[in-house]
Amino acid sequence: GGVVRDYAGVAAVDFLPESFTVRGASDGFEIKARSFGARDFIDCTFEGDDFSCSLQTVDGLEVMSGWPTYWIYEVDFSGTLVDSQTLVGRATVGFPQTNPGDMYNLGATGFQISGCSQVFDMTLVAAD
Repeated sequence: GGVVRDYAGVAAVDFLPESFTVRGASDGFEIKARSFGARDFIDCTFEGDDFSCSLQTVDGLEVMSGWPTYWIYEVDFSGTLVDSQTLVGRATVGFPQTNPGDMYNLGATGFQISGCSQVFDMTLVAAD
């Protein structure tokens, strides 16, 4: 996170969505991040109170003028149902594709994007 902040002046949280669209069903739900470049809804299924989701692929949107471009994120999301209004989970974000120039410039600082993943603990609460 610090290397990206030094390189681009933004923090990892600047890349995260702030809201989601969720469609529920009796055995699971579908979820899609808003204003984030998510390609489609992902399917999440319950086993007891725990859930796991299919891998989400996201086309990176610009956080600042011209950056990042051509980045693709993969998001693995799983967690637990707390109550009928609340989910808690963990999203692991990897970067299978980045702009070659960004890869080179960040690599020169010692930051290897291909081996990097970010882990975010999330709480989702239903909006009124």
